[in-house]
Amino acid sequence: MRKFAFSVVGVVATALLLVLAMPPSRAPWLAWGAFVPLLLSVRGRRFAMVSAFAACLLAGVLAESGLVYPRLVEAGDPRWTYLGYGDFGIVAAIVATVWSVQRETTARTALVVAAVAVLGEALTLVYLPAHLALTQSREPAVVGLAPWTGIWGASYVVWAVNLLLATWIERREFRRAAVGAAALAVTLVAVRLADGGPEPGGVRIAAMQTDRGELGALANRNAKAGAAGATLVVWPELSGMASARRGDASALIALARTPGQPPFVTSFQSADAPLPKNVAAVFSAAGESRRYAKRRPFGSEVLIHAPGDEAVAVDAALVESLAAAPTPAPSASSRRRSVHAALAICFDSCFPWIVREGASLDGVEVLLVPTHDPDTPSGSIQTVHAAFMPFRAAELGLPIVRADVTARSQIVDADGRVLAEAGIGTDECIAADIVPGRRWTLARAAGDWFVVACGVAVAAAIVHRRRRKPAAAAGRVHE
Repeated sequence: MRKFAFSVVGVVATALLLVLAMPPSRAPWLAWGAFVPLLLSVRGRRFAMVSAFAACLLAGVLAESGLVYPRLVEAGDPRWTYLGYGDFGIVAAIVATVWSVQRETTARTALVVAAVAVLGEALTLVYLPAHLALTQSREPAVVGLAPWTGIWGASYVVWAVNLLLATWIERREFRRAAVGAAALAVTLVAVRLADGGPEPGGVRIAAMQTDRGELGALANRNAKAGAAGATLVVWPELSGMASARRGDASALIALARTPGQPPFVTSFQSADAPLPKNVAAVFSAAGESRRYAKRRPFGSEVLIHAPGDEAVAVDAALVESLAAAPTPAPSASSRRRSVHAALAICFDSCFPWIVREGASLDGVEVLLVPTHDPDTPSGSIQTVHAAFMPFRAAELGLPIVRADVTARSQIVDADGRVLAEAGIGTDECIAADIVPGRRWTLARAAGDWFVVACGVAVAAAIVHRRRRKPAAAAGRVHE
């Protein structure tokens, strides 16, 4: 009974710490020890897998209970949050199972199990990507790993700290655990204080967050964004659908040629048969750009939209800054006439190789992402999806502009700094000055190499363990 009670405490404690560390909460530091109670409670237990999954599912329930986060989206469906946390529960179950069967816990074991955790996160790419690193999307020291290791290295570090702390606590090495936690805290604070902030200047780009689909309402918001200095506006996913039936975008083209309307990006259904595609394009006075078709339809969307199969980059024409423009006026450098932009739509941004292909096209300077996330009452899913953007921007070395329907539209610079962000359940237009351009990153050049490295490390650990067993047995026989 005592062991069972200890396990229940571990599950509940981890669930509470996890939900407080995950977006939309602002307590990311809790993630560094969120799994410690669970890991300590499942050592040597047969039900480690069930306990880990239960902890994550309970975290999802807490997220939508109204006890942790306020309910801000009236039409939200909490089942999407349960699905997301349950998906991450698979990763946690793998980690807990491997951890629980270890005969002894050492720092080396902790580092290897952290590699197992990364491989578990890689498995979630089959359906719904999930990463512990998403808790750290506003932490410069962690996002700063992404240009080199991708989001995988960030997740590895957070998992490794949890596993190391659990190891030291189990071995009663409390001083080492305290020193390690203090060193981590100092590092995070020092990097944050040393952050010099975004580059000055750039071009002003806006992201429109609205659930309105009428062309008149969208045109009014677009014109207001232009009057406030925006040279390009990203609309939410499928916001152009009512105006471009069966792929006929003539109404959107006409709007883009109307005086006072800045260029904009939106998505709509194509005329493809038997299933249309969800396509995005840039509309400006020059007309409509080449269309990009969403490559990863989300959930049941596969029943209504055929997937695209190629990356697309287009010239996104910008309006020239006007001397008579009301404040806040666009910066002087917004007089450049266009940027070369890669396009992606919503769920595409969760898959590193999809956005990497677009970002690697010649001359790409920015990634534009119309989005329509599932509505959840607390904005959990929308905010978790938004947490991908700092990592993606840092991985690609590109600024990202993402417009959602109900929550957390974002403008992120090439270093992963969030320059502007919309609220949850709000109808608003955000804008910020970004510096278009692409920086070299190892993550874009070498892809998901860190996942491969984790696989090699785990395989080497397995081989080493198998070789050690015969040697140990031979030693006993010799004695």
